Amino acid sequence: GPWTYDGSEQPLLSGGTATNGTIVYSRNGVDFMENVPTERNAGKYTVYYKARGNTNYADSDVRMVEVTIQPKTVTSPTIELSTDSLEYDGTAKEPDVTAVKDGSTVIPSGEYTVSYSNNINVGTATVTVTAKDDGNYAFTAVTENFTIGKKQAEVLTAPEATGDPLTFNTRAQKLVTSGAGSGGTMVYSVGNENGTYSSDLPTETNAGTYTVYYKVEGDANHSDSNVGSVVVTISPKTVKDPLITLLDEN
Repeated sequence: GPWTYDGSEQPLLSGGTATNGTIVYSRNGVDFMENVPTERNAGKYTVYYKARGNTNYADSDVRMVEVTIQPKTVTSPTIELSTDSLEYDGTAKEPDVTAVKDGSTVIPSGEYTVSYSNNINVGTATVTVTAKDDGNYAFTAVTENFTIGKKQAEVLTAPEATGDPLTFNTRAQKLVTSGAGSGGTMVYSVGNENGTYSSDLPTETNAGTYTVYYKVEGDANHSDSNVGSVVVTISPKTVKDPLITLLDEN
């Protein structure tokens, strides 16, 4: 040694020679053979050996040696993900780790564990890959980020005109019923699609035709919904038999 894992079978000893005999090796201390034992994986191994005598010489005493194959140290492994961009839906997002690489060499998936953090809400989420203890590779935990993007809010129930039509009555009247949506708050704007929106139901007093624009204003995990509109009319009050008084011209 020192031996380091390289993916190949490695002889645990460099072999030796014995005067008046042959060096033989064993993994269990009982069954000896002339071939030097080999191992592929990192770990600690015990090898027994002795000189096997010939007609004139008895076997030597059995000796034992501990041999360690060290894991390969990887300085900066890279993580490859099945995707680096996902859309929020309220569930934990866990894109597959398709490969962890030491340069161009793919490290087998059994050599590490994968964990995820900050991976539900919109923003930057993190994958952490940690080398397993007693594995063939040694590296400090390494991370890769992916993004969770906003889902578009949705209008579930569109607001409707409150009258068919409304009639002028000198008071402010609500133009529409409340709408409902998911992913945020329903807001309204009168007369201008790009105007100021409010969650308060819009009101108008004077007779006229009004266009009410509405949308669901997204929250931290949602973008705004598409804008819808509804046309609402407040008709003039019809005056029956108006009383007409002429000014006295005298």
